[in-house]
Amino acid sequence: MKIFAKTVQALVLLFALLFAVPVYATTYNQRVGSTGTQLPAHRETPVYRLKATVSFADQATSVTDVVQLFNIPAGTFVVGVAVSVTTAEGGTSTIDVGDATDTDGYFDNLSVNSAVKSFSSPGLPATTVFDEPYCQGRYYADAGVISVICNTADSGVAVFTVTAICVKVID
Repeated sequence: MKIFAKTVQALVLLFALLFAVPVYATTYNQRVGSTGTQLPAHRETPVYRLKATVSFADQATSVTDVVQLFNIPAGTFVVGVAVSVTTAEGGTSTIDVGDATDTDGYFDNLSVNSAVKSFSSPGLPATTVFDEPYCQGRYYADAGVISVICNTADSGVAVFTVTAICVKVID
């Protein structure tokens, strides 16, 4: 009798699985960016831009002078840095852009003698060669500072804007 009951149970289960219409529980949509009322996926990652204008016309600069630009918090990935020269120096002035670990990690001897735009990341349009240590970006496990260093005695009237694209990876 037990064998018969087990056989019937197995057949009932088999028919239920083969021919029954499945009944689903309520589905809750928690996907990011799936409806107009939810935030798109890019809002979940704190991506931000830091921007500063440096004017050597307003300050007398000399070799190895440092202009500190951006405080980078710990747990941040700097995707890339851009320099846009708006007023050319007109001579032989160059700058380095980097941090305390590598003072020319983003740019080494970047000319500020003509009004050009330069990018440190190969994912962006470029006028420079991508051979700097941070050309693929840089992760700051500890807080850091991005700075500009003057490479020439008198940088004259050069004015340029430095922009850093950052992603806060860890709070």
